[in-house]
Amino acid sequence: MKCNNSAVETQPQTGQVRKPVSPVYVPTNKLRSNLNLEQILTEKQILHLAVSIGAFGLVVPFAIDRNRRVIVGRTRLMVVRGLGGAKKVPVVTFEDLNSAQVMALVIADNALTENVDWDGPFLAAQFKFLSEVDLDFSADPMISRFGRLTS
Repeated sequence: MKCNNSAVETQPQTGQVRKPVSPVYVPTNKLRSNLNLEQILTEKQILHLAVSIGAFGLVVPFAIDRNRRVIVGRTRLMVVRGLGGAKKVPVVTFEDLNSAQVMALVIADNALTENVDWDGPFLAAQFKFLSEVDLDFSADPMISRFGRLTS
């Protein structure tokens, strides 16, 4: 894959690692939603994402294709637009992906995090720490989401 923010190409079949790229900032009104895949999200999930973006900002760039369609970050873009926040967001553009590769990346990005296992005792220790420090936001949504894994 070739990314316009870097001249690095990787050969996925060889397992070669992509070199870090620097995002560029693009106005949110110039980005297009990728409507080929609709996740089913609850209002609670969107609210949790909005709280996270409010607390931490956008810490991960959006991935877009050459037509400025969002490949990774569609829900974050929806939240940012809904909050009336950032007018420009960090993006990395993948110039050479065909439509099948875009779809595969969309699905992989969204599905891979659903199939993770958590270390319950480690997570419980992290939540204990978070409950004892002064945060600028509430950790309750995370704790309620993962609390069942820590007991």
